Amino acid sequence: MLLPLELSVLSRTILRRTSTLSTSARLSFSTTRALANSLEHPSYAGLFLHPLPSPSKPNTFSVSFLPTPAPSLAFSPTTIGVLKQDPLFPAEGTGPPAILPRNFEENREFVQLLHEVLKGVVGGDLGLDTMAKVRGDGYIHIADERNPADANRVPDPSDIIASVLVQDGAVVPSSYSPSGTHRVVSMDGMMRLPEGLMRSFRDALGKVREVEVGIAKGDE
Repeated sequence: MLLPLELSVLSRTILRRTSTLSTSARLSFSTTRALANSLEHPSYAGLFLHPLPSPSKPNTFSVSFLPTPAPSLAFSPTTIGVLKQDPLFPAEGTGPPAILPRNFEENREFVQLLHEVLKGVVGGDLGLDTMAKVRGDGYIHIADERNPADANRVPDPSDIIASVLVQDGAVVPSSYSPSGTHRVVSMDGMMRLPEGLMRSFRDALGKVREVEVGIAKGDE
């Protein structure tokens, strides 16, 4: 669960960044239009593709864990990144492009938000608590579940999101350290957080979106 203080920090960050955008750089969607154009990825429940208005680059989407697009195309930490037509398979009309490193542009602001949120919730996550009790002392990895490692094996570096210290069977939240090697999209596809962390992250994304929408309405 995201703490009020942490949410207020995120809100101020969004306010500071979006206040610098011109009105012409913003794009508003009605709920009806957004739901009509946006689609859930056919092989990833809870991952949504929002078409971008780019006549010269058809089949281009902003990608999000939220069902509606962000009110600003120029900045949103809730947008995972931009998915483009796969250059190796340029045919159109066959559904959304596959999500691969070669046709996906990662949003750095999303990655920053991901780590801010995870650092705030690792201390109360049941899955990590269970791992910590088994570990006792030392470090444990927060691993991407798109390509689970075999038992007692270290995950691939591109699937290690962060590490946390465990002392006396308990997670030390302040020790949270991003790996620096994790990739939001790898050849195994889009990132997949462990279930408990994903719930907390979606909740945080929803709260951040509320702030974004409030700012956008204030500019109308």
